Amino acid sequence: MIRISRNSTALLLYFLASLLCIGVYWPGLDGPLLLDDVSTFGFLFNDEFSLAKMKTELFSPSGPFGRPVAMASFFVNAWLSQYLFYWKLTNLAIHLLTGFVIYVFLRKLVARVTPQQTYLAVAVSAIWLLHPLQVSTVLYTVQRMTQLATLFSVAGLYCYWLARENPIRSKAFVCCQALSWLLFFPLAIFSKETALLFPVFIIVLELFILQKDNLTDKAFNLIVTGLIAIGLAIFCWQFDSIAGGYAIREFTLGERTLTQARVVTTYLGMLLIPAQGRMSFLHDDVELSTSLLQPWTTAPAAGLLALLLVSALFARKKLPLYSFGLVLFFAGHLLESSVFALELMYEHRNYLPSIGFFLALVSLIDHLLTNKRVLTWVGGCYLALLVFSTWLLADTWGSDIRLYHQIETHHPKSERITHVLASQLINAGAYDLARKKYQPFATLGVKIQHLYIDCKEFKSLKDESFAIDISPFRVADNLAIMGLVDLANLGLDDKCSFSAQAYVNLLDEVLKKTRQMQSNRQMLFMYKAHYQWRLKQKEAAFATLKQGFAVRPENPTPLFLACEWALDENMKATADELCPKALTVAADNAPNFDDLATAVKKRFQPSRR
Repeated sequence: MIRISRNSTALLLYFLASLLCIGVYWPGLDGPLLLDDVSTFGFLFNDEFSLAKMKTELFSPSGPFGRPVAMASFFVNAWLSQYLFYWKLTNLAIHLLTGFVIYVFLRKLVARVTPQQTYLAVAVSAIWLLHPLQVSTVLYTVQRMTQLATLFSVAGLYCYWLARENPIRSKAFVCCQALSWLLFFPLAIFSKETALLFPVFIIVLELFILQKDNLTDKAFNLIVTGLIAIGLAIFCWQFDSIAGGYAIREFTLGERTLTQARVVTTYLGMLLIPAQGRMSFLHDDVELSTSLLQPWTTAPAAGLLALLLVSALFARKKLPLYSFGLVLFFAGHLLESSVFALELMYEHRNYLPSIGFFLALVSLIDHLLTNKRVLTWVGGCYLALLVFSTWLLADTWGSDIRLYHQIETHHPKSERITHVLASQLINAGAYDLARKKYQPFATLGVKIQHLYIDCKEFKSLKDESFAIDISPFRVADNLAIMGLVDLANLGLDDKCSFSAQAYVNLLDEVLKKTRQMQSNRQMLFMYKAHYQWRLKQKEAAFATLKQGFAVRPENPTPLFLACEWALDENMKATADELCPKALTVAADNAPNFDDLATAVKKRFQPSRR
């Protein structure tokens, strides 16, 4: 009789879970490009793949490090095929690979703590693979950035563990540490900046697992207190920078911090109870918490999170897997669910932290349910529920019509999904229906979108149409900026007739009375200059382009535009001033502006003195 080892059985069960994962995700692989997909790599579907294009577009503006590893993977997809199915299939393959690395890491983790219960690693990795909350990461193509950061972070944790198992200064120790810190950590960071939390994960691993038996309660408390003090010191040190990020948000630092208590609690509910109706990659309709009692759920949510964190600290010796898992979950949210001025809620932020939550949940249930038969039935039923829920949600993601309908049904107050649906109606010429979509909203973006709709339908606008009261609005968000840009392009392309001066006046109001992202502000200055040029206000146009350059001195695009206009008008003195400056800035930021620089070099001949 052939006997199968416990590890072989566990591995077989994991691969069965992987096959199930492929099956449940398959209906969603034909899904469309969505929102940030288009702005991040949409150009790859319009241009032929080339190394030159890769050189200029490899660094994404999505993050401070440019995320070149993730961007390179999109270029590889573009080189192999323009069929989006294969791009999403790549995401699924990364999901499966990440799940396997998680399984390998957890198997070692569980074996260290409870050697007889290695099946916990299979259960946790299977739940992670099959949970429907991961759908909005796997099938939202641009979130490959999150996937790769998670993959390399977990791989780095595993290599760090292998290093710690070997004597210091041994070859195995040095090699594994090098893989952890010099390979996987940089790969993770250059996939997405959330991987900066990798050293925090190492500290959590040391405190709750590797040094669990060596640390006395006094030493542990001292270390935790020291880490909290360091965190507070960094916060105070960087306070101006952190607070400055809220200049372009409709909420304050305090409101965001309070709201995150409810948001993270909502994440926990989604992870625990996988109801499809609660899941959506758009959650821009989250109600702000303005105090602990407004809304009233803020205080209970904050209390629950505090209780969970305290329970993890007190249970670190008796239930180390529970403690490690919960603290890993909270640590994984330190950047995106804390004080930084990011948007309030996205499901993909749980891609890595959910590993910790599932580990805590499974280990706690295993501790409470001593009857293994009952435990097996509970686990089997829960996995069956996950499979069914994920299949339903993946099928919804397979069609933009089904997906947008589902989001609108469950998030009727989402301005973002409203804009997506209104845009479809505008493109179909259903202008009245588009206006009706926007009726529940009274934001600056919606007011400008109404201008755009009128311009599209009637082909002209009267001056009084531009008399929008900007004063109630503190921020010009992306919807407002898109409306202004689309409106400007209609005028520049002669598809809609309106007063250039009226448009310039509107831009002035927006630029003076609202705050915008720096990239958007620079763009508005450039459009203002275009309309000043139309008005024959040439000196004013050049001055506006200089203002636009001052907003982002690393981006010479406004200078290149001014240089081209000066060359067109044979304004040698202006060209001599602006063209060399544009070329110098472009050279310092190569290869991003190579095309612009090449075009100017062909035309510009500096005056000889």
